[in-house]
Formats: sequence, C-alpha cells, structure tokens
Amino acid sequence: MEIHNPGDYTAADAFALAMLCVMLLSMGVIAMLFFLIRKSSSRRDAQVDELLEELARDEKPQPAASIPAPILEDWEKEPDWWKK
Repeated sequence: MEIHNPGDYTAADAFALAMLCVMLLSMGVIAMLFFLIRKSSSRRDAQVDELLEELARDEKPQPAASIPAPILEDWEKEPDWWKK
C-alpha cells in the first residue's frame, strides 16, 4: 500500500477537488432556493386576507340582466331562423 505525501497531488487532483466543491456549493444553493420558495409560499400576507374579506362583503348578488332582443331591419331574419 502506497502512502501519498501532501506534495504528491497533481493538477488533476486539485481540479477534481475544486469540481466537488463547486457541485456541493451548487446543490446547497438550489436546496436553499427550494426551501425559501416553500417557506414564502406557505406564508400569506395579512393584507391579502383583509382584501379578500372586503371583496366578499362588498360583493352583492346582482340579478342577471335580461338581454333585450336586437332590433331587426326588414330584410334581416331572426338569429335562430334555421332552428324553426
């Protein structure tokens, strides 16, 4: 079994170690972003709830307005002439 001295590392070893560090840092940043997105989406602003309640109070059921029959010229047929 061969024991490596600290000075025996090559440039390829340093590159591999640097890539491992970059990968771990990238995964940490992605995990942090997912955590923050989940945290901020579960928390809702109190003002939003107040606005929704205000809209629900102000909203009054309005009767459906009947659509008046269009005024037809002498040469026009009724819109549903083909159903008759």
